[in-house]
Amino acid sequence: MDNNFIISILGGILGGVLVNISTYEYKRRCERKEKIRFARKEHEKRVCEKLEEISLSLENNLSVQFPKYKQIQNDCSIFSNQLTNILSQIKGEVSEETIRDLMKLNTDLKNAGNYPLYNEFDFGNYCKPIIETAREIKKRIESCSNISNA
Repeated sequence: MDNNFIISILGGILGGVLVNISTYEYKRRCERKEKIRFARKEHEKRVCEKLEEISLSLENNLSVQFPKYKQIQNDCSIFSNQLTNILSQIKGEVSEETIRDLMKLNTDLKNAGNYPLYNEFDFGNYCKPIIETAREIKKRIESCSNISNA
C-alpha cells in the first residue's frame, strides 16, 4: 500500500514537471513566432516608408518649374543605396514577387542616377515610371499585410 502511495506522489510530481516544461516550451515558441511576425511587419512598414519617400521626393523635385536634374540623379543614387540595404535585411520576410519588383526598382534608380544628361532628353518622363512603380509596390505590400501609416 505504501508503494502505491509513493508511486502516485512521484507520478504527480513527474506529471507536473512535464506539464510545466511543455507549457514553457509552448510559450517560448509563441513568443518567437510573435517576434518574427513583429519583425516582418516592421520590415514591411520600413519598405513602404522608403517607397513613399522615393515617390514623393522624385515627384516634388520634378514638379518645380526648373528641376535640378543633377540633384534628382543624386537622390536616385542615394535611394538606390538605401534600397539595397533594406533588401539585404528583408530577404525571406517579404514575398519573392515583391523582392523581384524591389530589385527592378533598385536597378531603375541606379540607372537614373548614372544616366548621362543631355539637352534633348526628357529626364522627367524617364523618372515617372519609377514613381509609379514605387507606388504600385507600396500599395501591394500594404494590401497584403494591412499596414496602416497612421
